[in-house]
Order: sequence, then structure tokens, then C-alpha cells
Amino acid sequence: MNPCPSCGAPIESGAKFCGLCGTALKEAPPVPPQKEADIYIRPGFSEKESDPTVIALRKMIIHSNLRAGALFSLIVAVIMFFIWASGEGRVTPSCFLAGFVAGAIAFLLSIPFYIKAKMERDWEGTVVKTKEKVSYESKPDDEYDRRPSRKEKYIIKVKLGTLKYKKLTYGNYQVLNYYHKGDQIKRHRNFKYPEKEDKSRDEHLRCIYCFTANEKTSDYCKECNVALMK
Repeated sequence: MNPCPSCGAPIESGAKFCGLCGTALKEAPPVPPQKEADIYIRPGFSEKESDPTVIALRKMIIHSNLRAGALFSLIVAVIMFFIWASGEGRVTPSCFLAGFVAGAIAFLLSIPFYIKAKMERDWEGTVVKTKEKVSYESKPDDEYDRRPSRKEKYIIKVKLGTLKYKKLTYGNYQVLNYYHKGDQIKRHRNFKYPEKEDKSRDEHLRCIYCFTANEKTSDYCKECNVALMK
């Protein structure tokens, strides 16, 4: 029970008037709901790298090199088969052998990319510079519009150690609005976009795979359904 602000008499909860002096009582203002943008996210790198969605997507990224190599080798094998058959004028065992050898060579070319993705490791660093790089490419003479085509690249320069630097190049201009000089970042292996250590001041959470902006209350990316680093 709370006292009356006028006479001090005890008042029951929910009463609109004092039972002793009749003073009108003011209702307590409702507590405003917490805004999603105000939800505090503790600075620090996330431990959600072991989330099943992250592990599954990492495996898909690693093995995509082999799948692409298998598809490319099949195309090369079929093309070589028909080229060899047309050269001999008929289908012979050598046509199959030529297609098999060409396809095998094409598949072997994809293995170094698979090994590189498999051996990739996490790394951390400090953003020291962000910039936009603009280049122009001339068009062939037979095109109606002869004006050079403009291409933009957005570069994040990261310091890894005393004399070690790394450059990250993107085609999405939003990276310059998200990463700033002095930010501590961590790039999780096989993922394109690094995680920021301090995300508490950001309005949204960025996905480390597709860079989609998500609400801070979300646990998974609304675009690719991978766990958000929070």
C-alpha cells in the first residue's frame, strides 16, 4: 500500500481517489517497451562459430570447389568426346579415352582450390584504412555507347601484426559504412565478411556470409539463415 500524496493515508493498489481526503490519484506512467535498437550487445567476438548452421554452410563452401570441378570436368569430357569423334568420323574407344583424360585433368585443376579452402584459418586484425577504388574500362569499337564503363571496388586494409597487412576487396559499398578505422575485426574461415568485436553501437547486425542487415533481436540471418555473430 502507498501513502496519499496529500494527507498521507494508506491507499490500496489500483485506487483512483484517496478514501480519506478524496484527492484524485495519478496513475503511474506505463514503462515504455524497450526498443530493439537499444538492446545492448556486449563487445567481444562471438562464440557462435560452432553453431550447426555455421558448420553446415562452411562445409558447403569448402566442397563447392569440388562440385564445380566435377561439373566442369563433365562438360570438358563431353566436348572432347565429340571433338575426337568428329575428327575420326566415328565413335571409337579412343574418343571415350580422350574425354576421360580431359575431364580428369579439368577436375584435378579444382583440387588446389579445395585444399586452400580446407586449410583456411581464422584471423584477427585492426582496420587501418578504408577506401573506394574507381577504374574505367574501354568498350569495343563496335558498341554504340563508346563511353568507358565505370567499376567501383571497396577496399578494407587490415593490420595483422607489426609488419603484416591484408587487403579485403568487396563490390558492396555498404562495407565502408560498417567497417571503420580502428575497428577490431575477426574473419571466420571460409566466410567473406569479418565480424566486428564491438557491435554495440551498430543499429543492425551484419551477416558474415551475405552481409544482410538484421535486427539485433534476431539470432539467424533472415536471408541465408546462418547464425549471427552476437
